[in-house]
Amino acid sequence: MFLGTYESQWDGEHLKVPQELRSQLGLGFVLTRGLGGCLWIYPLPQWRSLVEELHRLPFSRADARALGRFLFAEAQGCQLSEKGYLFIPESLRRYARLEGETLIVGLDSHLEIWNTSLWRDLMLEIEEEAISIGERVSEQLLLSQPDGGRKR
Repeated sequence: MFLGTYESQWDGEHLKVPQELRSQLGLGFVLTRGLGGCLWIYPLPQWRSLVEELHRLPFSRADARALGRFLFAEAQGCQLSEKGYLFIPESLRRYARLEGETLIVGLDSHLEIWNTSLWRDLMLEIEEEAISIGERVSEQLLLSQPDGGRKR
């Protein structure tokens, strides 16, 4: 499980992955575009689970095809260097607007790589809406239960 937020060294091409995250990544992982302007790092077992979920989507739907294109077109298998650096290709650096300060954020099954300024802006938005977000997510969870959330 990936937790926490880590400031990371960024040299314009390579990102230093903190020691405490390296063992969880294992020998290989997938780097791709994430939703919202970040990059996603998925250990291989979690990537396979995500791919299985995507395969359940009806590929006849345009939005399912678009999501697949978005995630897979720039995805690549990766490994860290001996010193824990991750090379990030130019196309992904541009997408995530990586420059200057960079953060690595744990999100349970995967990591996100963020431009620090974009992350701070996003967190301000989320903090302002936290109560209503919590209420909407709770409603969705209740509705997804077999009894529609009626049992208490």
